[in-house]
Amino acid sequence: MRIYWYWPHPHRAVSPLCLAVLRTGDQLVVHALAAPEGEVDRISEYAVVRDLPDPAVRRGGALRRAFRPIELAAGRSRARARVIRRGFDVAHIGNLTYQTDWADLRRLRRRVPLVCDVHDVRPHRSTLPPRVETFLLRQTYRNGGHLIVLHDVLKEEVVGDFGISPERVHVVPHVLDARAARDPSIALPARPRFLLFGTLRANKGIDVLIDALTMLGRDLDADVVIAGSGTDEMTTNVKERLGGMAHVSLEFGRISESRKRELFSQSSWVLLPYVSFHSQSGVLADAYAYRLPIIASDVGAIGPTVRADGTGLVVPPGDAGALADAMLKATAADDSVFAEALSAAARRHDVSVVGARLREIYELAAAES
Repeated sequence: MRIYWYWPHPHRAVSPLCLAVLRTGDQLVVHALAAPEGEVDRISEYAVVRDLPDPAVRRGGALRRAFRPIELAAGRSRARARVIRRGFDVAHIGNLTYQTDWADLRRLRRRVPLVCDVHDVRPHRSTLPPRVETFLLRQTYRNGGHLIVLHDVLKEEVVGDFGISPERVHVVPHVLDARAARDPSIALPARPRFLLFGTLRANKGIDVLIDALTMLGRDLDADVVIAGSGTDEMTTNVKERLGGMAHVSLEFGRISESRKRELFSQSSWVLLPYVSFHSQSGVLADAYAYRLPIIASDVGAIGPTVRADGTGLVVPPGDAGALADAMLKATAADDSVFAEALSAAARRHDVSVVGARLREIYELAAAES
């Protein structure tokens, strides 16, 4: 099978998921960003084309920067079409840009069967009027061939809100990072430690967590770490409201892979207090990889996953009191009661399981051409 995989990120090293998809005689081309110098391993197992425009590159004056998203989308569309012309049995579009892909996918599917990832059924932050956003999303999903979502509740949303045939929507769990595992050389903290990790956005419930910590005050016999990048406004707000709490540590900016491993290895619980979400959390997969229980709010696929897997506590979204109560309960809990459930959940998210499921979808899509 000849497989094209649109992967608009730096593809720095061999992907275990790519290897899990491949079979003897296959040809895979991964289409990636031009990688920064010194950050790329030599990849011989499959081909990597590194010519996708990088959003981090900002050239020209204010006017050109204002039109950069359009320039970026057009450049990626041209590069994608150029490689796909080589001829493939299936194309996996790893990231959708609904503002432009609603039209671009219609052209691509004339050349090759499509399989598209739907990470976020609706965007985290809407930039268009609701009716326009819904129209563009509907057209994107209708033109996307077979769609991959991360949970049954997301499939229900795609089918129900956008009228997509359920036979075209496939549930594939979030793959675990094969490199992620607790560092045994790092000692566990003397008292419970909660970790909120990742990009800091309003929908992640940062303000709800701050309110919960304010309610708890000194009653919380635990440490809290908030680590990740966010806007200046967001980080300033967090600093102003939490800067005086001795048991709260703040670490803003890009977190390296080695530092990420340290943070998860030092933690007891992972916090996911989202207030709104139409997706699944990659940090939930990180928690599973490190076998850490979770306190999650009941939005998107997060709450249903934690509840079904028995891997933590679920609270109503936006309820600071419920979050505070859950954190107190967690400090008194025996974390080992979640160990078996976390291990079982991690096996369901293993790269071999996800790779085999993707392969089935590729073969289904290719057989329909």
